[in-house]
Amino acid sequence: MADHVIIPARFSGPPQAANGGYACGTVARLLGGGDAEVTLRRPLHLDVPIPVLLHGPDQVELHDDGALAAEGVARTVDAPVPPPVGLAAAELAATAYRGFEPGGTYPYCFVCGPARQDGLRIFAGPVDGTDLVAAPWVPDASVTDPDGTVPHEIVWASLDCPSFFAAAESGVVALLGRMAGRIHAEVRGWQPHVVVAMRVAVEGRKRIGASALYTADGELCASSLATWITIGEGGFPSP
Repeated sequence: MADHVIIPARFSGPPQAANGGYACGTVARLLGGGDAEVTLRRPLHLDVPIPVLLHGPDQVELHDDGALAAEGVARTVDAPVPPPVGLAAAELAATAYRGFEPGGTYPYCFVCGPARQDGLRIFAGPVDGTDLVAAPWVPDASVTDPDGTVPHEIVWASLDCPSFFAAAESGVVALLGRMAGRIHAEVRGWQPHVVVAMRVAVEGRKRIGASALYTADGELCASSLATWITIGEGGFPSP
């Protein structure tokens, strides 16, 4: 087992910090790539070794700058799965993505930042006549392994930001606090997919959303449940 991980600068979310979904997927990989629940205690730094401390086969901790930064457990979380949305409907929804508005949240995010030409460019917008948000996504060669599969860290990242845009109202700024994910089928590069998300609950400063990744034919590839913490004074809050 690795004694540290390094998250490359490309996979940023908030300025100078790792995208939360990618960070959670990195922790899930250390647990073997199965069902996992990951809690982020603080944003993870980029391009530096982050020590990995193990406390058994089903639990992992990452420490950044000497403090607990992330902890993961191998666990299946019972969570709702948003229904599939057709590719054409997802393409239309993406045109209304609120991150296109001036002052949009995290414009340089690897997953959802319009300013990132090298990102996933998943722009989840409202689906007409539903409470869902959705976006199309075609994984390109830069996020695909030589065998044509998409690494699980990237799959987790693809599920991350859509859950925020489903769960949090316009004007709210939040950081990912916890994410539970499940890979149902391998994701193939160069194939059209649809990411769908919906709000699950609002609990004080928490915004909870569920996401799912489907093929264009409606096959479920991955699902997640994410807890977002609205940002207030005092730094990164505990979930």
